Amino acid sequence: MASKRKYWLATGVAIAMHSTVPAAAQPRSINIPSQEAAKSIPEFARQENIQIIAPVSQLRGVKTQAVSGTMPLDEALAKLLVGTGLEVASNDGGTIVLRRAPEVLPTQVTEAADGGPPPSESIIVTGSRVIADAADSPTPLTMVPAQQLRATSPTNLPDGLNKLPIFQGSQQIRRAGDGSTNLASNVLNLRNFGVQRTLVLLDGRRAPPSNADGTVDIDGLPQMLVSRVDIVTGGASAVYGSDAVTGVVNFVLDKQFNGFKADINAGISNFGDAASQRFGLAAGSVLFGGRGHIEGSIEYLHQDGFDVFDRPYGPSLYAEVGSGTAANPFTYIPNGRWPNSSFGGLINNCAAPCPAAGMQFIANGILGPFDPGIAGAKDAAGNPTPGTGNENSGGDGAYSPFGTAQDAYRHASFFGRFDYKLNQALSFYLQSSASEAFSTGWHFPMKLTPGAGQASTFFKNNPYLSPTVQAQLGNNGLADSTNTFQLGKFLVGLGQGGTNGATNVNRLLSIQTGLDGSFLDGRAAWNLFYTHGENRLAVDLINNQNYQKLFAASDAVAGQGGTVQCYAATQSATAARYADCVPINPFGPTAITQSAFQYFAETTVFRQTNVMDNLGGGISGRLFDGWAGPVNAALSAEARWNDYSVTASAPITTVDCTGLRICSPTLPLYAQPVVAPVPVLNNVREIAGEVVVFLLK
Repeated sequence: MASKRKYWLATGVAIAMHSTVPAAAQPRSINIPSQEAAKSIPEFARQENIQIIAPVSQLRGVKTQAVSGTMPLDEALAKLLVGTGLEVASNDGGTIVLRRAPEVLPTQVTEAADGGPPPSESIIVTGSRVIADAADSPTPLTMVPAQQLRATSPTNLPDGLNKLPIFQGSQQIRRAGDGSTNLASNVLNLRNFGVQRTLVLLDGRRAPPSNADGTVDIDGLPQMLVSRVDIVTGGASAVYGSDAVTGVVNFVLDKQFNGFKADINAGISNFGDAASQRFGLAAGSVLFGGRGHIEGSIEYLHQDGFDVFDRPYGPSLYAEVGSGTAANPFTYIPNGRWPNSSFGGLINNCAAPCPAAGMQFIANGILGPFDPGIAGAKDAAGNPTPGTGNENSGGDGAYSPFGTAQDAYRHASFFGRFDYKLNQALSFYLQSSASEAFSTGWHFPMKLTPGAGQASTFFKNNPYLSPTVQAQLGNNGLADSTNTFQLGKFLVGLGQGGTNGATNVNRLLSIQTGLDGSFLDGRAAWNLFYTHGENRLAVDLINNQNYQKLFAASDAVAGQGGTVQCYAATQSATAARYADCVPINPFGPTAITQSAFQYFAETTVFRQTNVMDNLGGGISGRLFDGWAGPVNAALSAEARWNDYSVTASAPITTVDCTGLRICSPTLPLYAQPVVAPVPVLNNVREIAGEVVVFLLK
């Protein structure tokens, strides 16, 4: 990994890091006159379509030899450097690093040891532009080779990036969520300032968005053909726009890959779960006598999900409590449980008289004592702290036994690229990609939550309660607020399939075409590009409680022949509306039936479409030679048209209490968030200009 304060952001870099047939072995036509190294080396990089890193301080006053003819890259570079005192420090087939020959190094080391000025930092010269978009910026740049990321995380590049400290807080494929947003994506978050403030580029061009907030699922990028990742760790809004507030992450492609490579790996955790399999193929070839090039990749990744309780720490039920203040710091308690709920159902807010207040259903239809556990917590010194009111340690309180620690996930992608050199100064390219990501997992148990206006109220004369239990509750035979109680309960009796879950399917199609050219004998370069991207996102929230149906199902009455019915289904005004109502019996750990559960537990969905059309271009080059070096300038412009729309199956409204004896009109219709249908158009015009003037040699 290399980090530099001054940099030229590499865009359109041609690298053959993994080529079976190295670029150096392909003869090219080259024509460079004898001139200063600061001019000839960038021109050599452009003509050879290669990246060169050279120490800028060591290029001052150095003059290279003239090179003309058709020859391999290595031979051409050797002729160029004759008599310059420069040599090749490394060459991986895609990036060449130059340095002074070894005999001059002791002088440099001595100067640095004596407290003299340190050597100037390296610049990165790329073949497609004379000046990059953020030329010579004081903002730091971190360059991470793809090989290094794969060495640390063989599964995929996002996992490797997320191990870097600057990406702590990034969204990863780990949990199902509440169904209100897409969590089937890997989204980068520089320095945890917010994912929407980090701009993602693919080879210097804005990648199409994958989510409503404009963020990009980096799993959809062609990882098999990425040679390195450039991370601008400071704001770059002046060049890229407001969404680059915290920086830019540029995935640089190996656009000259030749040959064939495969990446096949599989793994499993130390606990025998979370198995993963990855399969990737990439191929590339020169066409039309070296004037054209084609490459492509296909990739597939599958990861098994696993639950929290599959790991040794799961049953410990550690819970974070506290408010983060000095008097009540954040800390962890073991065996964290909710003291206002139990798996069988805890009697809460029972209208007096109520002898059973504070008791729980220890078995179906049977009341027994309830242990609330230990309230509060202790700080690092062992002093008691208030903790959190709804989290006690131990006791009979409820907890989540089926939560997913990591979602089951699969991802497939395709990428293809073709470029053709129309002449020595103009090239054309066309690239396209397609990807699909899918994840599924379980979020949190459905619950009856006690409290004012909550959907957890029952009459004491409910027919599912035995006469003995009704007497313990203080039943007075009325159907009004003087004869009610609330139940605190986690609905886990039907297993994992009875909890909240979500599935996310994210599809992305994009196509990009462009022209890259140069003029003034290579002193200046220009580019023009167009990108069209379409994202289709489908999110299904499984088992979303419909509060209106739950209110109706909670008001049970005795029917004919010993049956139990919903009260609303027996009244003429509401019989048609609630004809399919199934009364709920929640009084016990496994009392609820599948049919009653399915009546009020619905799958709510939303479908999001995100379309981006992006047209841009730029011109850059050397204006003239100043007293301390060349004066470079760049001008770029972009126009973006974004079309965002959402359709949803569930309305955003509150409960309609018409005809319901137990009801709260202030509650939303659904327990978990639902997304509002919305059409949005957003058009952006941006222009950026840069001038780089060296003040000192």
